[in-house]
Amino acid sequence: MNLPVSSSPTTAYLLVIHGSRDPRPAAVAQQLAAQVSHQLSNPDFSVPLVDIACLELAPMPLHQQIVVFGDRALKAGYTTLAIVPLFLLPGVHVCQDIPEEVAIAQTMLDPCLTLQLWPYLGRIKGMVNLLAAQQVTIAQDTPTTPILLAHGSRRPGGNQPIEAIATQLDAIPAYWAVPPSLDTQMQTLAQQGTQHITVLPYFLFAGGITDAIAQKIGAMGDRYPHLTVVLGQPIGTFPDLIALLVSHLITPPHPTGSEVQAEK
Repeated sequence: MNLPVSSSPTTAYLLVIHGSRDPRPAAVAQQLAAQVSHQLSNPDFSVPLVDIACLELAPMPLHQQIVVFGDRALKAGYTTLAIVPLFLLPGVHVCQDIPEEVAIAQTMLDPCLTLQLWPYLGRIKGMVNLLAAQQVTIAQDTPTTPILLAHGSRRPGGNQPIEAIATQLDAIPAYWAVPPSLDTQMQTLAQQGTQHITVLPYFLFAGGITDAIAQKIGAMGDRYPHLTVVLGQPIGTFPDLIALLVSHLITPPHPTGSEVQAEK
């Protein structure tokens, strides 16, 4: 059953992911796009136009991908194109790179098409609830210590959102690229006598990093036989993410998002 939709059928959606040489993120993103399009469909209108684009490692830069999709949307009768960053944190990509690419695209598109830059995925209310629900499902009747694992940023204050989410989950933060690392946090817990750990990966898609995380967890089990570590799934695999994303798309963007008429 489709969700109630209040958005205009004249809006097309372009979901922007980071991009990877690993084919798995793009495949999952395409599945998300198809499910979102289905959920946004209305009996009185055709299925909305929804597709994905990559910020990096794509055959063409993001602004050109936006122009190609925008021309396609305009020919199909759409007057608004929503650019939706599927990013979990407000880093350089969200705050600088994507807005710059959107601005370039605006100068190249027909002025009849309005571009809207939607807030990034991680800002959606309810994202923390998805992680909490996974933690409950994994833990069940066994008390466990959760570790929230994110990529991590070297920018001053860049990891504060992760610290805030970890606090809400009553979890211990760890990072892949900066300290404290997953190894350090698991080793500390193991030495304290902790027997059950749940690692909640704050990543949208499976890929090389999540594969390496699984390997590290396996190695840690060899070092500490008494320790049971369960690795959760990337957020993009959560069934409830679709409903959350659709609700995000049918809500007008926050004023910090940009909406300008394209100029030639």
